[in-house]
Amino acid sequence: MCTPRYDITLDRFMRVAHPLPRRRGNHTFVNALPWMCRAGAPWRGLPECYGKWVTVYRRFDRWSGDGAMEHLLMAARTRGIPPGRRPSRSA
Repeated sequence: MCTPRYDITLDRFMRVAHPLPRRRGNHTFVNALPWMCRAGAPWRGLPECYGKWVTVYRRFDRWSGDGAMEHLLMAARTRGIPPGRRPSRSA
């Protein structure tokens, strides 16, 4: 089950996407990361709405090895984008 409540909006994603390797599906991949962190599930437990688990795992492994994950997290941190949260709406 996907939880759009925790997904990173496309607008926010575009603000941090510049250091990433250009690949189709980057936004979906980045949204899978908070789900994995929150769920603590094995990769095979990733909901299909985030893509095939093996594809997400391989991208995570590749980006971790070549520094892209570090660049992504640093860009999110410097732009004040907390991982896995959307701003709350006031009633």
